[in-house]
Amino acid sequence: MFTVVSVAGVQFYEEEIPAILESSKKYLVNYRGVYEIRKRKTSSGFYGKSLLQKKGLTRRGRFFLMDRDSVNKLLGFDLIGEGKKKNESRS
Repeated sequence: MFTVVSVAGVQFYEEEIPAILESSKKYLVNYRGVYEIRKRKTSSGFYGKSLLQKKGLTRRGRFFLMDRDSVNKLLGFDLIGEGKKKNESRS
C-alpha cells in the first residue's frame, strides 16, 4: 500500500518525493504559485515552502516540477537565486 502526501495541494506518493528532492527539479509550479519542495527537519514528511503567490501560472488542476532556471525563465525575473556554493567560505 502506498502512502499519499499532499505538497502545496498536489498529491504524490511518499516514495516519489526523495527522488524529486535529489533531482534539480525540486520547484513545484501550480495555478496558485511557486513552491520549493522540502523535507521536514523535526518529523517525517514533506512540505512546499511558498516562494511566490500568483494565480494563473498554470491551468487549474495542472502542475509542473521545474528546476531553478526554468522557474526564473517562466516568471521573467530571478525569483530563485543560486545560493551559496558549498566551497564558498564566509568572510
